[in-house]
Amino acid sequence: MLGRMTTARRATADVLGAALELRRAARDAARGTGGADAVLAALSGLVAHDFASLARWDPLRRRHLTLVGTYPAAATAYIETRLHDDPSFAAVRRSPDGVRWWQDVPEPERHASPASARCSARWVSGAVSRSACSRRTAGTSGC
Repeated sequence: MLGRMTTARRATADVLGAALELRRAARDAARGTGGADAVLAALSGLVAHDFASLARWDPLRRRHLTLVGTYPAAATAYIETRLHDDPSFAAVRRSPDGVRWWQDVPEPERHASPASARCSARWVSGAVSRSACSRRTAGTSGC
């Protein structure tokens, strides 16, 4: 039992270390001494994902602007130009904690989503399979 407790403590220490690294990366990016790529790399140490991106909303252009990401180009284009109109994203915005996993979006809304249709048919690049869409990802678009 002592071995299990030690392993649990190490796992907790690893998570805390990764969280501190994320905080450092975010602070550096905010100060202009680091970049979004370092923030995404640090976030990847905390949250398992197939694809992820960091984007900001541009109210003048009425679209998301990707700062850094690992999605295929077609997925990034969808996130930047159409995600804000996607019915599944409305469910994400309604989320009380502001963060939802794709699989947590109610099924009727998920199936009505153009992103869901793209997942079923695979992204143009062919880089995302239907199974990748059904797993938890760090992004809100699902693919």
